[in-house]
Amino acid sequence: MAAFGERLRGERQARGWPIERLAAASGVSRAMISKVERGESSPTAVVLGKLSAALELSVSELLAPATTGNRPGSQAGAGASPGPDGGPASRGGGRARRAADTPEWRDPDTGYLRRQVSTPRFPAAVTEVTLPPGARVPYPAGAYAFIAQLVWVLSGQLNLTDGPDGHVLAAGDTFELGEPRPREFRNDTAEDCRYAVIVTRTASPLHGRTEAPAQGCAGACPGGAGPAGLTGLTGRRSNCSGPAAGTRPGTRPDRAPSQDRAASRRGVV
Repeated sequence: MAAFGERLRGERQARGWPIERLAAASGVSRAMISKVERGESSPTAVVLGKLSAALELSVSELLAPATTGNRPGSQAGAGASPGPDGGPASRGGGRARRAADTPEWRDPDTGYLRRQVSTPRFPAAVTEVTLPPGARVPYPAGAYAFIAQLVWVLSGQLNLTDGPDGHVLAAGDTFELGEPRPREFRNDTAEDCRYAVIVTRTASPLHGRTEAPAQGCAGACPGGAGPAGLTGLTGRRSNCSGPAAGTRPGTRPDRAPSQDRAASRRGVV
């Protein structure tokens, strides 16, 4: 819990956000965010989805350790196997990670379990999920901004609600997610459901998204208002040195997050 709290605090502070702003953007109470950051409480899957959407990160990215050796592109190899002679793997060779070294996260409410199969060096995030009987995990549309995701059922049965549509997936079935929508993963059976989630980050908005320049960037930075629930969620960091640098894309620093959302619904940023 402490490691995740540090990770959450680091992402929030990197954006220059006070806790109040993250609370307003995510819909998670200030008290809960404070407890999570101090390591006094573990977030549920629902809270995790809301926080990841507000921070424009995938759930896998938000759960990733904050240490340098575990960031994407790092050459550190925790849990890597030795070469044939018992020494380090050869330069450019592959590496193995043992099952015991695979990071896990469990929802304290439902028992929903995530195992991060891929390492940060791999170009896609591959996660194995075990959804216990009767468990349901909803995610807001913002959690899917700027990511492409494929779900592959390994065993059991998965009920997936994709916006207004419902799907029942059996072992071996796959589902490729489309544009960002509210989604719910549910297990209505008496047996565990296991499925793999493969996620890649996209460089441009998915179908159905629109963008507008951030205030003060003269069109140089990504931002803007999309469909309801996706305002400003571009999934990209701004390198702009103009007046809007350090602010969330598609928002104005002189307005509170609630004012930003109201303005974006009117088409004003």
